[in-house]
Amino acid sequence: MSTRNIMTRSLQMVLCTLLLSNLGVAADAADAPLLSFRLSKQKSAHFDDATAAKRHYDTLRKLGCQVKQASHGDHYDVVYSAPTWQKVKFKSFSEADQWAHWLARSGFEIVHIQPPTSGHLELVSYRLPRASATHHDSSSKANDQADTFRMLGCEVKLAKHAGHHDVSFRCDKWRTVGFESHEAAHRWQEWLDSAGFETKHEHTKKAQKATSRR
Repeated sequence: MSTRNIMTRSLQMVLCTLLLSNLGVAADAADAPLLSFRLSKQKSAHFDDATAAKRHYDTLRKLGCQVKQASHGDHYDVVYSAPTWQKVKFKSFSEADQWAHWLARSGFEIVHIQPPTSGHLELVSYRLPRASATHHDSSSKANDQADTFRMLGCEVKLAKHAGHHDVSFRCDKWRTVGFESHEAAHRWQEWLDSAGFETKHEHTKKAQKATSRR
């Protein structure tokens, strides 16, 4: 299903300028705000203006997405996806938040990596001191899961035997990811629980903590 891009041309220019500078400067900062994002299924954005379409195309390419352009009549389409997790660092948390909102509006799944404990995000912490493993018949499913575990900062090993694919993973230290909504945080906590992780979910708005142990 296609999505209508609602950003103004001036806002796109500002965001694109910020991205180009941030990717070059913040990459060397160990404590720089870090966003991970993914878009498994292809989406398209429609434009009436060729310049705006090209700017959107260039921005998505800079972010590491798979992207192509097409035109029909007086309209321009930008078709994009990011089947594996991408990461980008920023110079400030306000800029990271701005880009998180832009990416979310564009259909991406967003994960804030090691965010500050104060702020508006719903936080999920997790660890898995003892290695665990999952088994898959499909190499694509194994690679997809391994990609997600790596994004979360886990140690990951892939192995193949007798036509099956194993994903071994471990995360011996507590790590934290942040989400824009309680629903997203809850989905991720459930997924981590199902994979055997010990998890903690901090409800920032209610200042409560829910802990689940496996």
